[in-house]
Amino acid sequence: MANNCSREEDQFKSMPMSAATFMVGKMEALGACYRTIPAFNLAEDYLSSSVRMQLIAKSQPKGIYGVGTCMEGFAKGDADSMRVVGLSSDFRALQQSASAMTGQSYEAKRMATKLYASECHHEQEQIYKWPSVAAAMCRY
Repeated sequence: MANNCSREEDQFKSMPMSAATFMVGKMEALGACYRTIPAFNLAEDYLSSSVRMQLIAKSQPKGIYGVGTCMEGFAKGDADSMRVVGLSSDFRALQQSASAMTGQSYEAKRMATKLYASECHHEQEQIYKWPSVAAAMCRY
């Protein structure tokens, strides 16, 4: 990803968040990001947001910020920054072509089935029916 540029290689080595941001931006630019698929009806939107909330609660059982970490402005603006990032990625996902969305939908279904429902027929049916839920399952 550094394109044989020693300056970029040094930057990616010393700043891992910069490397992660670059990778996500490149995946979105190529239309290869299968983790953000827009919901096309109210039921699918509800289900995918429910899956996201459950996965966040599972990964952060004590909350995103621990007690005392918000003092002195340590986490000031972090929650709003994450909200804006989420909204902008959803907006960019809606701007893609129909073929890109279809490809991402198939990839999200394949990945969610592989990770979570390889032996359960009922879950496979749900994943195939709701592609944004499959994308939410792969997001975290």
